[in-house]
Amino acid sequence: MNLRLKPFDIVFVLIFLIVIFLSFFNLFSKKNEKAAELFVQTPSEKFIYSLSKDGIYKFKGLLGESSIQVESGKAKFIDSPCENKNCIQSGEISTHGQWAACLPNGIFINIEGKSKESGFDAVSN
Repeated sequence: MNLRLKPFDIVFVLIFLIVIFLSFFNLFSKKNEKAAELFVQTPSEKFIYSLSKDGIYKFKGLLGESSIQVESGKAKFIDSPCENKNCIQSGEISTHGQWAACLPNGIFINIEGKSKESGFDAVSN
């Protein structure tokens, strides 16, 4: 039995090995993703805070001052001058893409970047 490799066979094997190598490299390498950050949009300004630093932040809105608490990588409204307090009742946000807003006061918060918790569900990834 005489097995001869043709030039096309060698090229095919090399391409196959490169694809396998790049797949494993991509799977096990750490991606350069930013740590999770809290973005706050007020009627007049934008602010960015790290979710790794706990604190209470106050922002001037259309009706008055809203307070946002960052604790253990989570953010939430803790006080606002709006009537219904829906923003406070909306609870905590902690993963990329989550948001909360106090619409009457004109304050919007959202999270971007990689957080400690995985935001994957059955649909995403």
